[in-house]
Amino acid sequence: MFWEYLRCYMEKGPWFDEHGNSQQASNREEVLAHYVSRHKTAKVNVREHWGLIKQGTSTPGRATFMIAVEILFYPMGVLQDLTATCARKRAARNQWDPLVKERCRPDGPATRLYDLELAQGLHKEESASDPTAATTVR
Repeated sequence: MFWEYLRCYMEKGPWFDEHGNSQQASNREEVLAHYVSRHKTAKVNVREHWGLIKQGTSTPGRATFMIAVEILFYPMGVLQDLTATCARKRAARNQWDPLVKERCRPDGPATRLYDLELAQGLHKEESASDPTAATTVR
């Protein structure tokens, strides 16, 4: 039962709304789209700064300075956005080890853990007649 829970958690994930209530369907794409739209760092907001001047909350000198700083840091923002995009794609791929995926099958694993440990040489070979015999390996 624990392996099935773990498999479902890994593949489907626990999905919650903004209030922490559990959801039946995944809202992953919506959350990622919102995150990507808000957290893009490579942008120069000229309209935003001039809009602040029109509202009277900023001065032309300050707006010009902020635009220059944003232009100066633009290459860093592009690199950060590229890195974040690559990391999201990499995390989205199914990167589980084949051994872990085999252990988490819904119908149960095809092999025993003990047999896998024997194949890796972690235990001395025991008698083939009784693999469940309680002998200790020293």
